[in-house]
Amino acid sequence: MLMYYDLAGRVQPESGALAGAALYARPADCLYGGEYSPYLIYVDLGGPAPSHVTQFAMFFVAPDYVPPAGLLAGVRRQLPFQLSTEAREGAYIVRTDTYMHDRFSLGTMTGQPSATSIPLLVTLAGLPELPTAYFFAEPRPSYVTSMQVKNVGMVTVDFDLIGRGNRLTAWLRGVLGPRAQIDRVIVSREEWNGLPTAIPAMGTIAIQRAGCYVGIRVLRAGPVEGKDVTSGPKPAVLEWTGPGDDAELQLTVYARKRTYRLRQPLNNLRAGVVVKVVPASSFESLAAFAADFARARLRQSIEHAKELVTEPTDPFKAVLTEHKPKSKSELEYKHMLLHTISYQDNETSLADW
Repeated sequence: MLMYYDLAGRVQPESGALAGAALYARPADCLYGGEYSPYLIYVDLGGPAPSHVTQFAMFFVAPDYVPPAGLLAGVRRQLPFQLSTEAREGAYIVRTDTYMHDRFSLGTMTGQPSATSIPLLVTLAGLPELPTAYFFAEPRPSYVTSMQVKNVGMVTVDFDLIGRGNRLTAWLRGVLGPRAQIDRVIVSREEWNGLPTAIPAMGTIAIQRAGCYVGIRVLRAGPVEGKDVTSGPKPAVLEWTGPGDDAELQLTVYARKRTYRLRQPLNNLRAGVVVKVVPASSFESLAAFAADFARARLRQSIEHAKELVTEPTDPFKAVLTEHKPKSKSELEYKHMLLHTISYQDNETSLADW
């Protein structure tokens, strides 16, 4: 019953896709909005018929279980709304946020992703096939931090031990939709020519797809040095991958792009994006949306802090050791890195995150 309650609360109207970031995802979840969920949504929740059928998934609609009507009625909410969850201590994913709109959804998560996690997922209504856009990061393990208010989400990924073994490159990648569904793309307020294009830190991309506008802003990416994330001049690349209409629009934000090994691995590498989704009816044109999105105020700062590590005190020895002097070489400190980001536009504020 709990599964049905969560499932019903995350169904994207019209497309039948399941909204929200995912700790464990299958390829069908990214491409079709779910492999098992469309069948349950179709059979039990009155959603649209699945666009493609897999024999394995049919086993999930064979049982005769019918969820109680009262349970599903309690989930039905008036759109738009935001659904947030927090996990118990020790969980891999500590928080998720999902914003549901009748035309789209936006979901993010905070925590340690698995090898198949989708930390940021967008679903678009009216697309029976390939209704999603999503971001994922490599290599794992890494740590994802997110903040979301309604239709604006921010995700950064922190990478450690980069430059050794098979952890040579580090990136956050967005798969933004097939060529046949992309109506128009604007990069930094200019029409995109379709060729591979380097995107600068703080640069913006605006995409028109399925009656919605999707804005993406690239955060500073790379290693942390001093009080800033030392981005290269253009840490991201926007390009088509694949042949013909099957080509996917792809954005890769590199925390480290080089492929040679290092004597000492790099820690505290960052890559991140801000994503905003609106109905196309909210603006006169994609160009107007791109200009408005580019005007949003976005700031990043780095602070270093350290805290003295103290060992648990034995109460029987406390009197003898409490005031025992120590040299500097004997003191142990825990070093901390505080990465502060603030975003503000005419409608939304993600401050001091």
